Amino acid sequence: MPKRCKPCLGADIKAAILREVRPGIDLEKVPDCADPVGIELCGKVGRAANPYSLFIGQCLREAKVKSFADAPAKMRECARAWRNRPK
Repeated sequence: MPKRCKPCLGADIKAAILREVRPGIDLEKVPDCADPVGIELCGKVGRAANPYSLFIGQCLREAKVKSFADAPAKMRECARAWRNRPK
């Protein structure tokens, strides 16, 4: 199971935010990091495109698909080209 990100702010960072940036902001719900100057932000991390996706994307760009009506036929052609490509 993938590790879940748990956002946190170090105690020194929280104090600086409350003192200088935004006095009165509620940081009680944000857990403290082990490092007093640590910041852990969670965001969505994308993964690299696989060879099939790269091939299909390039194939469709070269085919210059301009309408949704043309897309299925071009996609089938690209998939066929993927299966028949030299390995």
